[in-house]
Amino acid sequence: MEISYLYTKARTEFGKQVRFGDVEAHGVAGVYPTKKLDADYVVRRHNKFLADTKPPMQQSSINTERLQVANTGMVHREGGWPREIDPTDKADVNRFRKKAEKDETYKSSVIALTPVICQAMRQNNTVDIYQHFFDEDKASYGAEVPMARGLASFSDPASRADPHTGVASSSRPVCALDWHPDGPSTVAAAYAVTAFQDARHFDARLTRSSFIWDVLSPNEPKHELKTPSPITALKFNPKAPETLAGGCYNGLVGVFDSRDNADHPCMTSVLEHSHTDPVYAVQWAQAKAHNVCVTASSDGRVLFWDVRKISQPTDEVLLESDSRQTGDEAFVLGASCMEYNPEAGAHKFLVGTEQGVVGQVDMRNRKKNGGVGFFTTGPGKHLGPVNSIQRNPVHTKFFLTVGDWSARIWAEDLKTPVLTTQFSSAMLAAAQWSPTRPAVFFTARHDGSIEAWDLFWRYDEPALVHQVAGARGDLTCLAVSSPNGRLLTVGDTAGNVHLIEVSEGLAAVGGGEKLAIGNMLEREFKQEKLLEHKAKEARRAVLELEANAKAQATQTAEDEKAKVARAKKKGKGGGKDGEESVEALLRRVDAAFMAAVKAAEAEEGGA
Repeated sequence: MEISYLYTKARTEFGKQVRFGDVEAHGVAGVYPTKKLDADYVVRRHNKFLADTKPPMQQSSINTERLQVANTGMVHREGGWPREIDPTDKADVNRFRKKAEKDETYKSSVIALTPVICQAMRQNNTVDIYQHFFDEDKASYGAEVPMARGLASFSDPASRADPHTGVASSSRPVCALDWHPDGPSTVAAAYAVTAFQDARHFDARLTRSSFIWDVLSPNEPKHELKTPSPITALKFNPKAPETLAGGCYNGLVGVFDSRDNADHPCMTSVLEHSHTDPVYAVQWAQAKAHNVCVTASSDGRVLFWDVRKISQPTDEVLLESDSRQTGDEAFVLGASCMEYNPEAGAHKFLVGTEQGVVGQVDMRNRKKNGGVGFFTTGPGKHLGPVNSIQRNPVHTKFFLTVGDWSARIWAEDLKTPVLTTQFSSAMLAAAQWSPTRPAVFFTARHDGSIEAWDLFWRYDEPALVHQVAGARGDLTCLAVSSPNGRLLTVGDTAGNVHLIEVSEGLAAVGGGEKLAIGNMLEREFKQEKLLEHKAKEARRAVLELEANAKAQATQTAEDEKAKVARAKKKGKGGGKDGEESVEALLRRVDAAFMAAVKAAEAEEGGA
């Protein structure tokens, strides 16, 4: 059946604008059922079906089990000597060799290793993989602009949010940093809240652990250090790098050994024989067995420990002032930092105190004030606690201190500083010399930036001021890597350790720099020594003038009194006139005394 619809339109309506509108619905055509067509159709059975616009597919995801990756390594040293043998001691080495050569298996072991060693020697002689080309061409970094850049940031794992509860612990400041002696690959960081009566001490979630980081994997720490109390100071043993000593907030001292692969200290001191205040400095002293550890605390004591038997200290030094030199009552100064360099003397220690005074401990001069001596307690001292102290790596006679807003360079034989930097806009928290350049030192400020001072260039302003990216809070400590001197680590109050790389010009020593810096420091030292000598002579002259004036006034008074006595004896000027003459003599005596005193003061002002 064909359906058609006739659409008519007048001729006059063509070409007009089309306007659409709403009309009522009406049927145009329809197909109605009829019985004539029933024979042509088959009745279909009823079917049920669903019509949906959604696609007949679904999306799902699944994760495989996470693979934990850990970096491991093995440290091999020359000879593979036993723990009790010191490879640097020839006597120990010869004694061990004689004992080993008498062993029956020694000869057979040597014969078995001979082919392997010969093959390795032939390979080394064929190609020198460590050959350096163009050694005579040394780059010059004199015209290079000092630069620094951040490489990585290590956040305190204890302050991260718990993956199950989503609750994060309170942040802990980084209070100490120390690089591993074998190279710039491992750094130890101590985390502790050192503020007295801080609310974070009462946080049950606050952990006491400190960590050792690998600079190549900043996501997770390499090793965890667990102690009964938070570690406030730590130091690797430079002669036995597998040993680390740490001082705790409650005064305990613990020793860790990486060979044990344990997170707890292998030895810990006894609380009754330890410090009564937090330990703020740890150093390893020179000894035959490399087993002497020295700690300093704000309780005013410097304790010496034998790590083989650390139950109690072997010696003690009290940082007490000498009343005979100061003229005041003796008092104890609390230690805030300490420096030890065996090249300057294996028996000498430098100590910075909370009172801003620098002290020196000489273990060979215990008869004089217990071996303790202090530098100036007057205008030359810092206006706040001494936060860092370190000797120059080349010219060990001079050392650097940081406190308040300035850094100062001192000499051992001078009680006042040789050089003082200009006051910074923020307080300084730490400082350290460059291990490669004797003219460069770095400082960390409370405003989150570090300064690089180059004395070979100028010493009236820093050569570089770098804002540490990502620093959340004040900087607290600083450590420079050795031996290249290009990597720095700084810690902040939020528990972050920032790894920074400085340009080659701040690490590569130039020609003649060591001699030039030595001459400059010696020149400043001699100048300060001369000024100190002139000040002593001026004070001595003033004292002599005051003594002469007093003696002259006393003699004049005695002469006038003698005249009065003779006048009374002879009866001259009796009565009222005699009394007036005595009063006139006394007035003359007072006038002469005052004139002598004024003359002495005038000479003192002129001097």
